[in-house]
Amino acid sequence: MGRVDAVVRALVRGPLHVLLPGVHELTYVGPVSGRVVRLPVQAVAHDGGLVVLVGDADRKQWWRAFRTPHPVTARRGSTNVAATGAVLSAADPRRAPAAAAYAARTRVPVPVDAVLVLVA
Repeated sequence: MGRVDAVVRALVRGPLHVLLPGVHELTYVGPVSGRVVRLPVQAVAHDGGLVVLVGDADRKQWWRAFRTPHPVTARRGSTNVAATGAVLSAADPRRAPAAAAYAARTRVPVPVDAVLVLVA
């Protein structure tokens, strides 16, 4: 984890989280490694949960822990929410509304082949 990620995670956990709208810290235990993983993500509220668009998914590993539903905690400020993270496949009926919500909120188009993780 780089220094920038560490600074962002520290900001997200404290009172200055208001400076980073939509940024949350995800914490989960790696299903293979057993290690605790903490990372900052840009997320959009949707249907009682969060939608995360994984940028450059082919170069990242973390989202693979959620190819099958996996426990995760989402933190913003002092609020921790226990949830389950799951990659939304192309066949999942929740994918299109989640992608539309992400695109509408961030004004970032969501490619058809993009990896989306739903934390709910």
